[in-house]
Amino acid sequence: MYLRTLDIHGFKCFGVPFTIDFHDGLNVLVGENGAGKTGVIAAVRQIFNDSESGKRLINERDFHRGFHEAAVAAQRIDIRATFSDLDENDAIAFRDWCGNEEEAKLTFTALNLESRGRFKSQLYGGYAHAAALETETLDLIHCIYLPPLRDAETKLRDGRQSRLARLLKALCRKELNAARKEGKLHPLEERVGAFNQELSASDDYAIKQANERIGNSLRAALGMHLSQNTLIQFSEVVSKPARRVVLHHGGERRDFISHQEKNSSPGIFE
Repeated sequence: MYLRTLDIHGFKCFGVPFTIDFHDGLNVLVGENGAGKTGVIAAVRQIFNDSESGKRLINERDFHRGFHEAAVAAQRIDIRATFSDLDENDAIAFRDWCGNEEEAKLTFTALNLESRGRFKSQLYGGYAHAAALETETLDLIHCIYLPPLRDAETKLRDGRQSRLARLLKALCRKELNAARKEGKLHPLEERVGAFNQELSASDDYAIKQANERIGNSLRAALGMHLSQNTLIQFSEVVSKPARRVVLHHGGERRDFISHQEKNSSPGIFE
């Protein structure tokens, strides 16, 4: 199954009915500034309820408004997605979206009637609005938006809302839930932990040499008595190594955690 067409009207820059056709596989949007590329992406995100921080809500700027002085905002938004090439499993899973047809349809509508800061909107599957949409069916379609990296330091941070964490959680949702129920780590978390151990111990990587140089620098700065039991370890569950320097002095244990580890999350999915 793939997204074959997207019909848009009254949303963003689309003041008149607009239809875009897609192909099975990779699709690339090419056009001049203001042609509507971002508007198409926004429509896809809207109908599949995707946003970087959770559910995407309609606001007044989403309703189309012309550029002339007397322009008024559109009274409603209509976005409809049509899916083709459903196999037997797809036909069963999305039967409410198909009715008696071979293609499945998903429709989003919103009225330009604000109430308590919100606009009334509806999302339904099928050729007519007959019943409420089952969220379990919508969850079968994964929509992941990766915005341009204009601020890579912020967007590539760790944490549950990081780009990497959201992407991995969407791709590994079933396996992750199963592992959590069993009280186990996800296989990817185990592989990250094993890889970090390999980085810190193998002669094939420069990290072991870096550990030795840090240890030598500590001994030179603090003396042999204070730094003789210095140990530098790497986190086993975060997606990037975090240093922990442990100093033993006179039976007293002192931990010095690098700034990188302070900002690290318990796991790549957390």
